[in-house]
Amino acid sequence: MRRTHPNARAPPPRGLLFVLVVCVCGSFAMYVNLMETRPARRTLIRHRDPSSTPQPSSPLTMQSIQGLQTQYRVVRAGAGRAVQKGNTVTVHATGTVKETQKKFWSTKDPGQQPFQYQAGVGGVIKGWDQGCLGMQENEVRQIVIPAAEGYGAGGFPAWGIPAGATLDFEIEILKIN
Repeated sequence: MRRTHPNARAPPPRGLLFVLVVCVCGSFAMYVNLMETRPARRTLIRHRDPSSTPQPSSPLTMQSIQGLQTQYRVVRAGAGRAVQKGNTVTVHATGTVKETQKKFWSTKDPGQQPFQYQAGVGGVIKGWDQGCLGMQENEVRQIVIPAAEGYGAGGFPAWGIPAGATLDFEIEILKIN
């Protein structure tokens, strides 16, 4: 006589097990048959040469500034007046060294105030000066400035900007006078 645990259940009768297996297999067979007789969905995939078709500008696409290596992308569009040469412009700005991702300055830090400068006249580094022209009030841009149009081969050690550093600014136009 075989001993079993007191809580063990008796195995199902063999006939019931056979019926269960036949039902499951039959259902699967019907499903496979249905899928084979159903018309296939066809998806048309068009392959394009990206160089032959102009692509729309996306928020992640950097735009060039004619005659400069500095590039920018619009993070948030603005409205109203646009920055022109000679305007006095008030901005919020955050600057990081691209190579190290180290922030060296932000007008949003505690104790800091928005920055004011005269646009297009060389009062700030060239990449910033030219990269902000055309921005509208409340616009935010990311401006990436290579060393040659930033602080150059000497960097700006007092602010932690090493020699030859690429600068990555986020600039928001607060006011244009």
